[in-house]
Amino acid sequence: MKKILCPVDFSDVSYRGVNFANELIKLTGGSLILINLYHITPIEPGTASYLSSDIVTEAEEEARRGLQDIINGLAKGDNVIYDYVVKYGIPEDEIPHFARRENVDMIVMGTEGAEGLKKIFMGSVTATVAEESGCPVLVVPANVEYHPIKQIVYATDLKGNETDGISFVVELAQLFDAQISFFSIQKKHNYNEEDEFIKYALDKLLFNQSYKNMSFDLNEGDDVEAGINAYAKKKNADVLVLATHERSFLKKIFSRSQTKEIIYNPELPILAVHKVEEHVSAK
Repeated sequence: MKKILCPVDFSDVSYRGVNFANELIKLTGGSLILINLYHITPIEPGTASYLSSDIVTEAEEEARRGLQDIINGLAKGDNVIYDYVVKYGIPEDEIPHFARRENVDMIVMGTEGAEGLKKIFMGSVTATVAEESGCPVLVVPANVEYHPIKQIVYATDLKGNETDGISFVVELAQLFDAQISFFSIQKKHNYNEEDEFIKYALDKLLFNQSYKNMSFDLNEGDDVEAGINAYAKKKNADVLVLATHERSFLKKIFSRSQTKEIIYNPELPILAVHKVEEHVSAK
């Protein structure tokens, strides 16, 4: 976790994301990069040429000054390089492109439900960033104050290769000596004994992991989102990890209509990690 990217739109909630990212990078050392995406709408349809270089330059310079002011106000960490970039474009296009090109390890971004960064960080845009960036994306609710992470709940459907996601979460947990509680909700399974299913899940999830502060729980139910939320509350989670290759699930998690019980929880950051799409059946 040596390079963290943090989108900023100069709202209070994006500052909260920056502070959270700064506390993480101070633990590991590395680079914290702030990025601002700006887009100027022409005054009249079909008048893109109206956008003179002076207007664009002024917007860029204003953003650069704002980002530098944010960096100047941060409590600096040892062995941390602070940088910023200003780009013209659409967030769901430019953020993933930049993250891949610069080999970013994690994106941290603030969210404030239906307000603030709604257009940038909610709905399909957040799903696109999480899906296309090629790295984990941590979404920090507006009311969350940074504190050391002690309990990580990792929700999984047990489909696909989650090696990279698990390795990243273990790396995060090791920074705090945190507990990782793996949790799966199965609507219906074909295993005769729950113990066999849990053994299979443990072998699949925790294979080759030397970190010992981990556990796995299984539950059955039809309402996956509600089940995840209930388990996270039960465990008093500091971070909820969602591992999926299904963009439709990400859209549910990050869209206003489906996230009243999860993303709108004002005290729970959500970390979206990637998996390789496949289905592995127990033998």
